[in-house]
Amino acid sequence: MRTRDVILICIMPVFAAPARAQVHAGDIVVRRNAAGNRIVTGISDEITGEVTMGPRAFIAEFGDPPNFTNEPGFDSGAGEWPFPSQIGFTIQRALRLWSNGNFGTIPAERIEVKLGPLGPVLTPMTDLPTTGFSLSVSSDGEYHHHLGYTLLGPASDGIYLYEATLWTNIGGVDDSEPFFIVFSQNQPTATLEEAFLWVERNLVGCASDFNSDGFVTGDDFDGFVVEFENGNAAADFNGDGFVTGDDFDAFVSAFEGGC
Repeated sequence: MRTRDVILICIMPVFAAPARAQVHAGDIVVRRNAAGNRIVTGISDEITGEVTMGPRAFIAEFGDPPNFTNEPGFDSGAGEWPFPSQIGFTIQRALRLWSNGNFGTIPAERIEVKLGPLGPVLTPMTDLPTTGFSLSVSSDGEYHHHLGYTLLGPASDGIYLYEATLWTNIGGVDDSEPFFIVFSQNQPTATLEEAFLWVERNLVGCASDFNSDGFVTGDDFDGFVVEFENGNAAADFNGDGFVTGDDFDAFVSAFEGGC
């Protein structure tokens, strides 16, 4: 990977984005992109609560009660969605099991998704998309729900990969790109992190690869700077609908982290 030393002298003046309601720490953030025509996902930092839009891979652990978790939830923050719209999910593929350094194995286990009287919806046994249920946005425009995930028998120890998309009944808003939850059933943290990194590199891609050529280089940095200086929506790196210094800081952080 080629990198380039960068000296930042000044940043063009930008207008600050209005404050947004804080979302539940650790949840998958569900908002619309800058153009308002597609659902996008992100993550809320478990410590600071800071939101980063764009991530599509997330981590969860079964365990309390056994074989169950309702984390991560989904949260948009208030005022993000029109009331009384709904957001639902579609499971895209059969559950996968981490084995031999990849997720090529379809196990005997399935994951059951349920919330109160809704469901259960089970991961399919083949790669046939399975439509789940939808849930309402609250009156203050917030979508905040925690689905229940249960690993069904034989519920063997391992790392499991769940792939889904989100959709809404709002006209003109496209489904999200696939997102991935890497579930751990009694596995070491190092194994979970290895599997998660594989998902990020092989299924999600790299946010700092701005020109999508498969490499993180100075060309990506230059391309972002051009879009940022012109105030183009492509430079809305954190997906908040505004091009500000926060986008510049977020891109620099991602660029320095590589892939």
